[in-house]
Amino acid sequence: MDVVTKALDTNVPAMSEIFDFLPVPTLVVSPAYRIQRASAGLLEAWGRRREELIDQDLFVALYQGSLTERFDRIPFVYAIET
Repeated sequence: MDVVTKALDTNVPAMSEIFDFLPVPTLVVSPAYRIQRASAGLLEAWGRRREELIDQDLFVALYQGSLTERFDRIPFVYAIET
């Protein structure tokens, strides 16, 4: 690989980092429902910082202690799993 190609490759974000720059609100969630990535569009829409969401339980991030979390969570989990 030549020097120019290496220089170009170092300026290209890794595939996983591409999600961070998406203007469309997007979350990448682990099988254990932990937030792994949050797009710029999602951070703007939710008015949150990336540090507030990464590694947090999805439902804690979504409902933030809401009294209806228990009831809202059931159809949401079903939608994710199907």
